Amino acid sequence: MATVPARAGLRESDDAGRYGGDEFGIVLHATPAGDARLVAEAICREIRRIDVAALGEARVTASVGMAPAHGGHDSLEQWIEEADAALYRAKRGGRDRIEA
Repeated sequence: MATVPARAGLRESDDAGRYGGDEFGIVLHATPAGDARLVAEAICREIRRIDVAALGEARVTASVGMAPAHGGHDSLEQWIEEADAALYRAKRGGRDRIEA
């Protein structure tokens, strides 16, 4: 069975944690959007490799919502809401995808 280490692909300076339920957040400090997308793609590839043979035809995937932090955000909550909206676009768009 393939397992994904908790911080696979993340730098020491990055922050990751559970946001709630089955949602997780990762803050990639000082990372351009294109590089952040590459990290998200690598994480999704590793998640797809998880062996769930015991579940029959089931597979593990990830839907990702990305939002760069910028000076236009009035609060941390506004930034999180932007990422959450992107996440739900990914889920509505067919899951197992990345939306920014």
